[in-house]
Amino acid sequence: MKKIIHRFFTIDQSAFFKAKVRIKAWIQRTWAIVFFIRTLYPHRLVFIAGLPKSGTTWLENLIGAVPGYHRLVCYDLNNSLFAHKLDSDVLEVLPSRGNFFTKTHVEASIEGVSSLRKFGIPTVIIVRDLRDQCVSRFYHVLNDPAHRHHKLYSLSERSAAFSHCVKITIDEYLIWVDDWLKAAENDSDCFLVVRYEDMYLNPKKEFNRVLAHFDIKLTEETIDNILYSISKSSQDGKNIAERLKTHKNTLRKGGFGGWKNYLSTEDIKSFKLKANHQLIKLGYETDADW
Repeated sequence: MKKIIHRFFTIDQSAFFKAKVRIKAWIQRTWAIVFFIRTLYPHRLVFIAGLPKSGTTWLENLIGAVPGYHRLVCYDLNNSLFAHKLDSDVLEVLPSRGNFFTKTHVEASIEGVSSLRKFGIPTVIIVRDLRDQCVSRFYHVLNDPAHRHHKLYSLSERSAAFSHCVKITIDEYLIWVDDWLKAAENDSDCFLVVRYEDMYLNPKKEFNRVLAHFDIKLTEETIDNILYSISKSSQDGKNIAERLKTHKNTLRKGGFGGWKNYLSTEDIKSFKLKANHQLIKLGYETDADW
Protein backbone atom coordinates (compact mmCIF):
# COMPACT_ATOMS: atom_id res chain seq x y z
CA MET A 1 0.00 0.00 0.00
CA LYS A 2 2.80 2.41 0.85
CA LYS A 3 4.37 1.82 -2.56
CA ILE A 4 1.08 2.53 -4.28
CA ILE A 5 0.58 5.77 -2.34
CA HIS A 6 4.18 6.85 -3.00
CA ARG A 7 3.80 6.10 -6.69
CA PHE A 8 0.56 8.08 -6.85
CA PHE A 9 2.04 11.20 -5.29
CA THR A 10 5.24 10.92 -7.35
CA ILE A 11 3.25 10.88 -10.55
CA ASP A 12 1.06 13.71 -9.31
CA GLN A 13 4.05 15.86 -8.43
CA SER A 14 5.65 15.18 -11.81
CA ALA A 15 2.46 16.16 -13.62
CA PHE A 16 2.17 19.30 -11.50
CA PHE A 17 5.76 20.29 -12.27
CA LYS A 18 5.26 19.84 -16.00
CA ALA A 19 2.03 21.80 -15.92
CA LYS A 20 3.76 24.63 -14.06
CA VAL A 21 6.59 24.73 -16.62
CA ARG A 22 4.14 24.78 -19.52
CA ILE A 23 2.12 27.61 -17.97
CA LYS A 24 5.17 29.75 -17.19
CA ALA A 25 6.61 29.24 -20.67
CA TRP A 26 3.23 30.03 -22.24
CA ILE A 27 2.96 33.23 -20.20
CA GLN A 28 6.39 34.37 -21.39
CA ARG A 29 5.61 33.57 -25.02
CA THR A 30 2.28 35.42 -24.77
CA TRP A 31 3.94 38.37 -23.03
CA ALA A 32 6.46 38.66 -25.89
CA ILE A 33 3.62 38.87 -28.41
CA VAL A 34 1.23 41.13 -26.51
CA PHE A 35 3.87 43.69 -25.61
CA PHE A 36 5.54 43.58 -29.05
CA ILE A 37 8.92 42.61 -27.62
CA ARG A 38 11.56 43.38 -30.20
CA THR A 39 14.49 41.26 -31.27
CA LEU A 40 17.44 43.64 -30.96
CA TYR A 41 20.43 41.32 -31.31
CA PRO A 42 21.50 38.54 -33.72
CA HIS A 43 21.15 35.68 -31.22
CA ARG A 44 17.70 34.93 -29.86
CA LEU A 45 19.25 32.92 -27.03
CA VAL A 46 22.66 33.10 -25.36
CA PHE A 47 23.82 30.49 -22.88
CA ILE A 48 25.98 30.61 -19.74
CA ALA A 49 27.44 27.38 -18.35
CA GLY A 50 29.27 28.04 -15.12
CA LEU A 51 31.27 26.04 -12.66
CA PRO A 52 29.52 26.44 -9.29
CA LYS A 53 31.15 29.11 -7.10
CA SER A 54 32.89 30.74 -10.06
CA GLY A 55 31.04 34.02 -10.60
CA THR A 56 28.22 32.63 -12.72
CA THR A 57 25.54 34.67 -10.99
CA TRP A 58 27.61 37.80 -11.41
CA LEU A 59 27.79 37.30 -15.19
CA GLU A 60 24.11 36.41 -15.26
CA ASN A 61 23.27 39.74 -13.65
CA LEU A 62 25.46 41.61 -16.13
CA ILE A 63 23.76 40.01 -19.13
CA GLY A 64 20.39 40.57 -17.50
CA ALA A 65 21.17 44.29 -17.40
CA VAL A 66 21.79 44.45 -21.16
CA PRO A 67 18.89 46.43 -22.72
CA GLY A 68 16.58 44.05 -24.57
CA TYR A 69 17.75 40.80 -22.99
CA HIS A 70 15.35 38.79 -20.83
CA ARG A 71 15.83 35.75 -18.60
CA LEU A 72 14.35 32.72 -20.35
CA VAL A 73 11.65 30.63 -18.72
CA CYS A 74 13.18 27.30 -19.68
CA TYR A 75 10.86 24.71 -21.19
CA ASP A 76 12.40 21.98 -19.05
CA LEU A 77 9.58 19.48 -18.53
CA ASN A 78 11.85 16.79 -17.12
CA ASN A 79 13.67 19.14 -14.74
CA SER A 80 16.91 18.14 -16.44
CA LEU A 81 18.65 21.40 -15.57
CA PHE A 82 18.33 20.59 -11.87
CA ALA A 83 20.39 17.47 -12.59
CA HIS A 84 22.84 19.60 -14.61
CA LYS A 85 21.74 18.03 -17.89
CA LEU A 86 20.71 19.98 -20.98
CA ASP A 87 17.51 18.88 -22.74
CA SER A 88 17.26 20.11 -26.33
CA ASP A 89 13.69 21.31 -25.64
CA VAL A 90 15.17 24.09 -23.52
CA LEU A 91 16.84 25.45 -26.65
CA GLU A 92 13.99 24.83 -29.07
CA VAL A 93 11.01 26.33 -27.26
CA LEU A 94 11.41 30.12 -27.31
CA PRO A 95 9.02 33.06 -27.53
CA SER A 96 8.43 34.14 -31.14
CA ARG A 97 10.39 37.36 -30.69
CA GLY A 98 12.86 38.92 -28.30
CA ASN A 99 16.32 38.10 -26.96
CA PHE A 100 16.84 35.77 -24.02
CA PHE A 101 19.56 34.32 -21.85
CA THR A 102 19.84 31.49 -19.37
CA LYS A 103 22.43 30.56 -16.77
CA THR A 104 23.06 26.95 -15.75
CA HIS A 105 25.63 24.61 -14.25
CA VAL A 106 25.02 21.91 -16.89
CA GLU A 107 27.76 19.48 -17.76
CA ALA A 108 29.19 19.18 -21.25
CA SER A 109 27.26 16.07 -22.22
CA ILE A 110 27.41 14.91 -25.84
CA GLU A 111 23.71 15.71 -26.31
CA GLY A 112 23.98 19.13 -24.66
CA VAL A 113 27.06 20.26 -26.58
CA SER A 114 25.62 18.94 -29.85
CA SER A 115 22.35 20.79 -29.27
CA LEU A 116 24.10 24.09 -28.56
CA ARG A 117 26.14 23.71 -31.74
CA LYS A 118 23.15 22.56 -33.80
CA PHE A 119 21.11 25.63 -32.91
CA GLY A 120 24.10 27.96 -33.12
CA ILE A 121 23.72 29.21 -29.57
CA PRO A 122 26.81 31.11 -28.36
CA THR A 123 27.88 29.80 -24.99
CA VAL A 124 30.16 31.23 -22.30
CA ILE A 125 31.84 28.77 -19.95
CA ILE A 126 33.03 30.16 -16.62
CA VAL A 127 35.82 28.31 -14.83
CA ARG A 128 37.95 28.89 -11.77
CA ASP A 129 41.05 27.51 -10.09
CA LEU A 130 39.57 24.35 -8.57
CA ARG A 131 41.60 24.77 -5.39
CA ASP A 132 39.97 28.11 -4.62
CA GLN A 133 36.63 26.86 -5.88
CA CYS A 134 36.94 24.01 -3.36
CA VAL A 135 37.45 26.47 -0.50
CA SER A 136 34.52 28.59 -1.66
CA ARG A 137 32.31 25.51 -1.91
CA PHE A 138 33.31 24.41 1.59
CA TYR A 139 32.11 27.65 3.19
CA HIS A 140 29.01 27.68 1.02
CA VAL A 141 28.09 24.24 2.38
CA LEU A 142 28.75 25.36 5.95
CA ASN A 143 26.37 28.30 5.50
CA ASP A 144 23.63 26.28 3.82
CA PRO A 145 21.76 24.00 6.27
CA ALA A 146 19.82 22.48 3.37
CA HIS A 147 22.94 21.26 1.58
CA ARG A 148 23.51 17.50 1.49
CA HIS A 149 26.93 17.86 3.14
CA HIS A 150 26.14 20.60 5.65
CA LYS A 151 25.79 18.28 8.64
CA LEU A 152 28.93 16.36 7.70
CA TYR A 153 31.05 19.50 7.43
CA SER A 154 29.57 21.06 10.55
CA LEU A 155 30.19 18.06 12.78
CA SER A 156 33.45 16.72 11.36
CA GLU A 157 36.93 17.91 12.19
CA ARG A 158 37.91 20.73 9.88
CA SER A 159 40.71 18.77 8.20
CA ALA A 160 38.46 15.79 7.50
CA ALA A 161 35.70 18.04 6.17
CA PHE A 162 38.11 19.81 3.82
CA SER A 163 39.47 16.51 2.58
CA HIS A 164 35.95 15.40 1.76
CA CYS A 165 35.36 18.65 -0.11
CA VAL A 166 38.58 18.09 -2.07
CA LYS A 167 37.35 14.63 -3.06
CA ILE A 168 34.00 16.05 -4.26
CA THR A 169 35.81 18.76 -6.23
CA ILE A 170 38.10 16.27 -7.94
CA ASP A 171 35.44 13.61 -8.52
CA GLU A 172 32.71 15.94 -9.81
CA TYR A 173 34.09 19.28 -10.93
CA LEU A 174 37.40 18.28 -12.48
CA ILE A 175 35.70 16.38 -15.27
CA TRP A 176 33.06 19.14 -15.58
CA VAL A 177 35.78 21.63 -16.50
CA ASP A 178 37.78 19.18 -18.62
CA ASP A 179 34.74 18.33 -20.75
CA TRP A 180 33.82 21.98 -21.36
CA LEU A 181 37.42 22.84 -22.22
CA LYS A 182 37.36 20.06 -24.79
CA ALA A 183 34.12 21.42 -26.25
CA ALA A 184 35.68 24.89 -26.51
CA GLU A 185 38.78 23.49 -28.21
CA ASN A 186 36.62 21.72 -30.78
CA ASP A 187 34.43 24.75 -31.52
CA SER A 188 35.78 28.11 -30.39
CA ASP A 189 33.14 29.92 -32.44
CA CYS A 190 30.37 28.50 -30.26
CA PHE A 191 32.12 28.23 -26.89
CA LEU A 192 34.12 30.87 -25.03
CA VAL A 193 36.01 30.10 -21.82
CA VAL A 194 36.18 32.85 -19.21
CA ARG A 195 38.25 32.55 -16.05
CA TYR A 196 36.76 33.89 -12.84
CA GLU A 197 40.14 35.35 -11.91
CA ASP A 198 40.23 37.45 -15.08
CA MET A 199 36.75 38.78 -14.33
CA TYR A 200 37.91 39.58 -10.82
CA LEU A 201 40.93 41.55 -12.07
CA ASN A 202 39.35 43.32 -15.00
CA PRO A 203 35.52 43.08 -15.11
CA LYS A 204 35.17 45.47 -18.04
CA LYS A 205 37.65 43.65 -20.26
CA GLU A 206 36.05 40.26 -19.65
CA PHE A 207 32.54 41.63 -20.00
CA ASN A 208 33.54 43.02 -23.38
CA ARG A 209 34.84 39.60 -24.39
CA VAL A 210 31.51 38.06 -23.46
CA LEU A 211 29.55 40.73 -25.32
CA ALA A 212 31.66 40.19 -28.43
CA HIS A 213 31.08 36.45 -28.26
CA PHE A 214 27.33 37.02 -27.97
CA ASP A 215 27.41 39.56 -30.84
CA ILE A 216 26.02 42.25 -28.55
CA LYS A 217 27.13 45.73 -29.56
CA LEU A 218 26.81 48.41 -26.89
CA THR A 219 28.30 51.85 -26.42
CA GLU A 220 31.10 52.20 -23.92
CA GLU A 221 28.81 54.40 -21.83
CA THR A 222 26.17 51.65 -21.69
CA ILE A 223 28.76 49.07 -20.69
CA ASP A 224 30.07 51.33 -17.93
CA ASN A 225 26.53 51.96 -16.72
CA ILE A 226 25.79 48.24 -16.58
CA LEU A 227 28.94 47.52 -14.59
CA TYR A 228 28.16 50.39 -12.27
CA SER A 229 24.51 49.46 -11.77
CA ILE A 230 25.33 45.84 -10.93
CA SER A 231 28.05 46.89 -8.51
CA LYS A 232 25.76 49.47 -6.91
CA SER A 233 23.00 46.94 -6.38
CA SER A 234 25.42 44.45 -4.84
CA GLN A 235 25.82 44.01 -1.11
CA ASP A 236 26.82 47.11 0.87
CA GLY A 237 26.87 49.18 -2.33
CA LYS A 238 30.50 48.27 -2.98
CA ASN A 239 31.99 47.80 -6.40
CA ILE A 240 32.23 44.24 -7.65
CA ALA A 241 35.92 43.74 -6.92
CA GLU A 242 35.50 44.93 -3.33
CA ARG A 243 32.32 42.90 -2.79
CA LEU A 244 34.04 39.71 -3.89
CA LYS A 245 36.66 40.27 -1.23
CA THR A 246 34.09 40.21 1.58
CA HIS A 247 32.62 37.13 3.23
CA LYS A 248 29.03 38.32 2.71
CA ASN A 249 28.45 37.02 -0.79
CA THR A 250 28.16 33.77 -2.71
CA LEU A 251 31.77 34.03 -3.85
CA ARG A 252 33.86 33.67 -0.73
CA LYS A 253 37.17 35.47 -0.44
CA GLY A 254 39.98 33.44 -1.95
CA GLY A 255 40.11 34.41 -5.61
CA PHE A 256 43.87 34.16 -5.80
CA GLY A 257 45.70 31.52 -3.83
CA GLY A 258 43.47 31.51 -0.77
CA TRP A 259 43.55 27.71 -0.89
CA LYS A 260 47.08 27.78 0.56
CA ASN A 261 45.62 28.72 3.93
CA TYR A 262 43.17 25.82 4.00
CA LEU A 263 44.33 22.73 2.14
CA SER A 264 46.49 20.19 3.91
CA THR A 265 49.61 18.58 2.47
CA GLU A 266 47.54 15.52 1.56
CA ASP A 267 44.87 17.66 -0.08
CA ILE A 268 47.52 19.37 -2.18
CA LYS A 269 48.94 15.98 -3.19
CA SER A 270 45.49 14.97 -4.38
CA PHE A 271 45.20 18.06 -6.57
CA LYS A 272 48.70 17.54 -7.96
CA LEU A 273 47.99 13.92 -8.76
CA LYS A 274 44.64 14.36 -10.48
CA ALA A 275 44.13 18.02 -11.38
CA ASN A 276 47.55 19.41 -12.21
CA HIS A 277 47.02 19.00 -15.96
CA GLN A 278 44.02 21.31 -15.73
CA LEU A 279 45.77 23.87 -13.52
CA ILE A 280 48.55 24.10 -16.10
CA LYS A 281 46.18 24.20 -19.05
CA LEU A 282 44.24 27.11 -17.58
CA GLY A 283 47.40 28.99 -16.65
CA TYR A 284 47.17 28.66 -12.88
CA GLU A 285 50.44 26.72 -12.68
CA THR A 286 53.37 26.12 -15.01
CA ASP A 287 54.46 22.75 -13.59
CA ALA A 288 53.94 20.47 -10.58
CA ASP A 289 56.31 22.41 -8.33
CA TRP A 290 53.85 24.35 -6.22
